[in-house]
Amino acid sequence: MKRNVYLVDLDMMPYAEAWQLQKSIVEAKQKSAFPDVILLVEHPSVVTMGRGAKQANLLVSPDELNQKKIDFLSSKTPSCNA
Repeated sequence: MKRNVYLVDLDMMPYAEAWQLQKSIVEAKQKSAFPDVILLVEHPSVVTMGRGAKQANLLVSPDELNQKKIDFLSSKTPSCNA
């Protein structure tokens, strides 16, 4: 069975924004016959830490990341919660 898949090039998008978009697509697919989508996206520099990560694993301070314009997000960050 052939299915259509849409390829969407989002170009540059902040990580948290792309994550929210992905969650919206999943929600739409669960509610209706939403088409399959492949997202191509590039993020500005970002450090992400999952549920098992510890702050001690980060080798630089969040302030230093901020000075270098590198986003820092963890699973505890509201905009990144699954």
